[in-house]
Amino acid sequence: MPVQPLANFCGGCRKPLSRAYGGALKAGSRPSRLPFLFLGLAVVLTAVVLGFLIIRASQDRIARAASQQIEKSKPAEPNNNAGIDPKAETSSSPERGAYGIPRNIIGPTGSEAQIISVLKVIRTAEATYMTETLKSYGTFDELVALHYLNPVFAGGHPVVSGYSLTLSIQGSVDPRGSPPSFKVNADPVSGSGRRHYYIADNSPIRYNLSGPASDKDPFEDYQ
Repeated sequence: MPVQPLANFCGGCRKPLSRAYGGALKAGSRPSRLPFLFLGLAVVLTAVVLGFLIIRASQDRIARAASQQIEKSKPAEPNNNAGIDPKAETSSSPERGAYGIPRNIIGPTGSEAQIISVLKVIRTAEATYMTETLKSYGTFDELVALHYLNPVFAGGHPVVSGYSLTLSIQGSVDPRGSPPSFKVNADPVSGSGRRHYYIADNSPIRYNLSGPASDKDPFEDYQ
């Protein structure tokens, strides 16, 4: 009984067969190697990408470690609020701003934000008055008379943005007397704000939660 040739081998020459374009198997042909080449290329590309990611992650870890080391080696910053009553700091922690958002996140709002801007305007007006008059700082009426401030500031204790303002002036440029200085207290009227504010010619804006502020109180964070 004759032996039947295998389906993918030629019965006479025993060479592997491959399909021609029309579907018939042709003797002596070999299967294409393109799929194996594509597979090998994909493996190489995958290895390259993984290696790059590993190197990048290692570099990031080294950079973070170096940054932490630099931060630890920095000298401690001086405490500008040394000697301040700790109760003032503790009592400010639960402060809430608009919509109940903590004040240290949203910052001052409403009348508090307005009075901080007002105090900046007063400081600028006083500095300009001193530069142009060369004698001393001015009262509210003097600043209004020279148009450094709006007429709403006229009087001894003007109320601006829901705050009562008190201006104190001392000294002059006369070398025989004390040097010129000024300070302003801004106190809330009828619940318009929680903080009492203070500013002076040589001091940034400060605040107190329980009463009139002074140069011993902590700095306002937003100024």
